[in-house]
Amino acid sequence: MTQHPGQWRLEELQLVNWGTFHGLHRIHVPRGGFMLTGRSGSGKSSVVDAITAVLTPTGKASFNAAAADGSSRGSDRSKLTYVRGAYARGADEDTGEVTTRYLRTGATWSGILLRYRNGLGRTCSLVKLFHARRTAARPADLSELHVLVHEEVQLGDFDQFMTRGISERALKQAMPKAFVHKQHSRFAARFTRELGIGGERAVLLLHKTQSAKNLGSLDDLFRGFMLDEPETFALADRAVEQFAELSEAHHAVVTARRQIEHLTPLEQQSRRYDDAESELAQIEQLSLSRELFTRRRKVQLLEEARHTAVAGAAAAAEEHARADLALESAEERRAAPRAPWMPAAAPSWRRWPPRSFPVRSGCGTPNSVRSGCGRGWRPPACSAPRAMRS
Repeated sequence: MTQHPGQWRLEELQLVNWGTFHGLHRIHVPRGGFMLTGRSGSGKSSVVDAITAVLTPTGKASFNAAAADGSSRGSDRSKLTYVRGAYARGADEDTGEVTTRYLRTGATWSGILLRYRNGLGRTCSLVKLFHARRTAARPADLSELHVLVHEEVQLGDFDQFMTRGISERALKQAMPKAFVHKQHSRFAARFTRELGIGGERAVLLLHKTQSAKNLGSLDDLFRGFMLDEPETFALADRAVEQFAELSEAHHAVVTARRQIEHLTPLEQQSRRYDDAESELAQIEQLSLSRELFTRRRKVQLLEEARHTAVAGAAAAAEEHARADLALESAEERRAAPRAPWMPAAAPSWRRWPPRSFPVRSGCGTPNSVRSGCGRGWRPPACSAPRAMRS
């Protein structure tokens, strides 16, 4: 007769490409329990870490914790190293750097199946699937999917959905009654309800007991995993958060004040710079206007000079016309009849008396003529009209 027939217990563990378990491996777990033993490196921690990877929330799982024993050892193990199949570390022949050797270096997938059964014949299988691209280099690069199904499924049945990544849609179509989700929190809420687990704290306690090599004291075990955390811890955390917020606010105020002190002179200088730019723009505009004004002024002066020249030309033309009239009048007078007393050569005289015949006085005879005459000669009386003599 089965004791505690309603209690769910682990019946079988199946692994595909998990650590050095290359390919499909099955481990049957008797309902009465069994001991997992083996020499170092035989894969004991890999089996325990497989259970941890399925049940423990993401970010709270500690792989190879028993070997680490609270120290920093074992920190090199992660989901990605298990999916890749890390088996050794050594120096590279070309570079000399310490590198990790993997069984699976290209695109690959891994899977873990935990089958639980109660004494009433019911089964519940928890499946977690991983897929790593060829370029995956961090645990965050892994694709994950969680499946809960009450049917007798085998881990090898999921290979058809892992050819090119995880085909979630095809898996849901093939297993319509299965619960399929990417988030571990939704998956954990479902399997804790199905298996009658109290909650996340119970799962963490299981993880602690599975990975524990030295539990220390029972007090620490009860305080850390079984007793509820006192409300005073939350109050203390809130007080610290509020103090941090107040400190940040004070720091922000101090920073703002310093910024004002340093930026106020810059504001004045910026205003002066803007004023100088505006004044420079006005000067440039006036410079362009000056050139235009100069050209217009030159045109105006040239127009005034042209008008003056035209007026001068007109005056000169009038003067020339008057001179022509005077010339014509003189020509007419010259062509007029001469008086009978004028000698024939009078027309050629321009001045009376001629410059070559100096006259002593009045209408006297030239000295040259008088000197040619004999002593006692007297010039004849001038018969020219009185007006001519004067």
